[in-house]
Amino acid sequence: MLTEQCSRSIYETVASYYDFSSKLIKLLENPDHQELHDFIIARVFATRVPAFLETHGDAIKAANVITQLEKLSKNTPSVMEAYERLCDIVHPNGMGASIYFSKIDETDTAQFTDGGNDPDRAYSSFVMSCTRLLYLDRAIDELEPLLLELSASATRA
Repeated sequence: MLTEQCSRSIYETVASYYDFSSKLIKLLENPDHQELHDFIIARVFATRVPAFLETHGDAIKAANVITQLEKLSKNTPSVMEAYERLCDIVHPNGMGASIYFSKIDETDTAQFTDGGNDPDRAYSSFVMSCTRLLYLDRAIDELEPLLLELSASATRA
């Protein structure tokens, strides 16, 4: 089950970075240094901890990861379904227990064992989540020239 938890975390990290980079790219199209500063500070210190929000306000309120995953799924529709399947496995519910402790054959017959799930399923989940890391690479490739241009414009000013 740990592999599925890690896989789910990768989906969440990719969705969070995708959301951040998408917004940053839009801000870099017509850069306003104060707006960029405020955006980056708000994202760096983003939290959902009530005590911090009481002190610093909603400006640093972290986005809900489901919202971020839904935005990512507009480009890759399978993201939400894969994420929801991972949630069913890692949360203590009937579906998760059934998936984790059973192996379903080609006739849709479930065989329950004490030893947990077939390691191939966990391996597949992990490999598929790792392919989502390519979004990070693509987003970095999109951001890098924009950040270089911002830097160059700051030195010209």
